[in-house]
Amino acid sequence: MTHIYHHTPIYRHAPSGMALTTLIKAFILMLALFSLPCFGEKQSDITTNEARLVSTARHLAEKGETARSIQLLNKIIAQNHNAGNSITQPQKQLLVQAYELNGRNYDTLGDKEQALANLNNALKLANTLDDDEQLCRIYNSLFAIYYSLRDFEPVSDILNRALAIAKKAGNRKMICTLYNNMGLMAYEQGAYGKALQLMDQALNYATDDVKATASVLTNKAEVYYKTGDYAATDDILNRVIAMLHNTEPALIIQPYLNSALVKAQLKKKAELKPLLHTIYSHLGKCPAPVQSNSYQQLAEIHFVIGDSLAGLRDVLHYEQINDSLNKVSNNNQVRQLLMAYHADRLKMSNNLLTAKVSSRTTLLGVSLVFLLILGALLALLYRQMVKDRLKAKQIVAQQKLLHEYEQKENERQKQEMSIELEHKNRQLTCYAIDTAAMNEFHEKIRNLLMQLKNEVTTMTDEQRQLVTDMMNQLLHYNDKSVLDDFRLYFDEVHPEMLKRLSEQYPQLSEKDLRLCAYIHLGMSTKEIAALTFREVRSVDSARNRLRKKLDLPTEESLQQFFKSFEQQLKRQ
Repeated sequence: MTHIYHHTPIYRHAPSGMALTTLIKAFILMLALFSLPCFGEKQSDITTNEARLVSTARHLAEKGETARSIQLLNKIIAQNHNAGNSITQPQKQLLVQAYELNGRNYDTLGDKEQALANLNNALKLANTLDDDEQLCRIYNSLFAIYYSLRDFEPVSDILNRALAIAKKAGNRKMICTLYNNMGLMAYEQGAYGKALQLMDQALNYATDDVKATASVLTNKAEVYYKTGDYAATDDILNRVIAMLHNTEPALIIQPYLNSALVKAQLKKKAELKPLLHTIYSHLGKCPAPVQSNSYQQLAEIHFVIGDSLAGLRDVLHYEQINDSLNKVSNNNQVRQLLMAYHADRLKMSNNLLTAKVSSRTTLLGVSLVFLLILGALLALLYRQMVKDRLKAKQIVAQQKLLHEYEQKENERQKQEMSIELEHKNRQLTCYAIDTAAMNEFHEKIRNLLMQLKNEVTTMTDEQRQLVTDMMNQLLHYNDKSVLDDFRLYFDEVHPEMLKRLSEQYPQLSEKDLRLCAYIHLGMSTKEIAALTFREVRSVDSARNRLRKKLDLPTEESLQQFFKSFEQQLKRQ
């Protein structure tokens, strides 16, 4: 699997590793699929209708209409399954493709169990065919799912089997992919020397593929970064940028970000400044998911160089874009899951009705043969009874489906309410950050006025009084904006929470209550430190004092405590 970095909404608050580290785990799943060649359908002996259905299902999956793709593929699987032992070799090949594509579809919907079931069916059937390329594709898909589940036990066996097949077939692209994946596995297990050796082997098979070479080099850079060799990391990333500089912004933006983080670690500010300018200029040409991931990494870079305010601005950009993306994604995923669910239910209902009708028809025929006229009369009565029972069962089934749909609808509404609350929390966080920035600006002006008052000797008493009044107004504004306005806005989003906390824990000061609010909003220690212009250690000490006042054990999360406290208020 080649490994050019794509973007994913993962944000690490602490700059303890490269931005590319956070991308590997989610990105590896897509790349496992991108490195695969197109399906060879061999349609000569396959019915035109089945071939068309597979092609349509693949097209629907590429457009994001996953549930409809699953519907078509289940139809193909059912048709060929009913054929039993009479299934032809070309039909087996088609069925393998259907199982494999269905596995990817269920993986897209997050149903890992169904994804693995379909892929294992594909593997079982593919072992009866003489198609090494197809086996490699299935193994690669299985690897991607197990890797996403962090289940590494079967991964090594899967990779070794696939590598043996790829070497037998002489598929250099697949061999490069597999050596790269093995290197990533060694990296995950902390075997950095072995990881570098395996990636060097991957490079030997990627000589004619610029993107594959850049991919493996980027992974090598990650290993060097992890070991603290920033100079080697910087050299490799510069090579990657030189190789990809003429590509589209969405592809080159990640190497730029990786390089910027390394230069930040190396304190190469002269090289970092123009690089950041280039990154920001490219962002407007990138799709929203790429922008979201880029802003989270830019925030990390600014935290590394100590520019907390710039980092917080990037965090807010990331959160705004990511909230919008998540809302659309969640709604689509729920809709897709519901469609797939109802499709499966409809299929089961149709099969059940077909079986019942067949059974009743046989019974009716026997009755007509042996009972003649009397059987005909009984058949009329029996038909009416079946209709009544079937209608009753259909009513019960419809009520059950309605109940299940209502439950899902309630969950959806709860999810929307949760998203709305998260949005309000983000707005509240933005207000706190803006207020803090404004207070910092006012403090600078107040200090400047103080300096002016002390150093300028030609000022009249009236002018000195005017300067003093301005300083007092600024101080009053700062105190009011932080202590009153933030409390007012927080109480609008979380009514009664701080008041009840103060009543139940009278030992809490106003500063303690503000710290409670920041923690409840999900702010990290680093964010709170930047917001309150304090050292991280000072914030950690404040959190520990707060924990003692609340009489919380060390293993209990403060944020979870406040969440449970608010839920109890809502139930009262």
